[in-house]
Amino acid sequence: MPSDSLPFSSTVPGSAAGAARRPALLEQILHSDDLTYRAGQAVSVIHAHRQRGHWLRLLLLPGPAPEVAALLGERLQRPGASVGLGSSLGHAQHLLGRCGAPLGTDPAPLHAVVAAGGVLEVIPGTLEAQVAALTQTLAGALDAQARATQPVAARGLFSFRRSRGPDPDVSVQAEQEVQAALRSLREALGALQAVPLRGTALDWDDVPLP
Repeated sequence: MPSDSLPFSSTVPGSAAGAARRPALLEQILHSDDLTYRAGQAVSVIHAHRQRGHWLRLLLLPGPAPEVAALLGERLQRPGASVGLGSSLGHAQHLLGRCGAPLGTDPAPLHAVVAAGGVLEVIPGTLEAQVAALTQTLAGALDAQARATQPVAARGLFSFRRSRGPDPDVSVQAEQEVQAALRSLREALGALQAVPLRGTALDWDDVPLP
């Protein structure tokens, strides 16, 4: 589909009536909890590289599972592997490691990616920092939820031989915190402004002042 005829969704799940219409590609991400979390991780990594002085343009790439990537000049950069909500890895530690790791360069020619159509560029703003912070909050909540599901050692005589299941109240609270963090992240991602990518040349307004 040509980039100048990108479909836009007329409704936004969970938003008030009259909210700004979003690109269908962004809606596709927001309709999936897992894609929302993965997109948050990718934005966090790209934001971390921007903080270190790299001028990167933030892209949304279409596909069965849309991805977030970066553009450095005419090189397409990938933020590395993300983890899903159900991963057994330490979420906060994994996110920290990704933010400190170099970006990978996609071997696909950029002109071919752009010519295929449907690529969106996120307009730079302050929301990327908010998305990064909320992704960290969600990662921490997921780690807390994993701890809450672990058996708890029983106290008392011969307690070293006994254990009991997770505290149901703690487990419920941990799940509620995960869902609250996920809702906040989805809301922040949904507020991003994105436009079809029409070219790779930078305008003067795109170049940060020293």
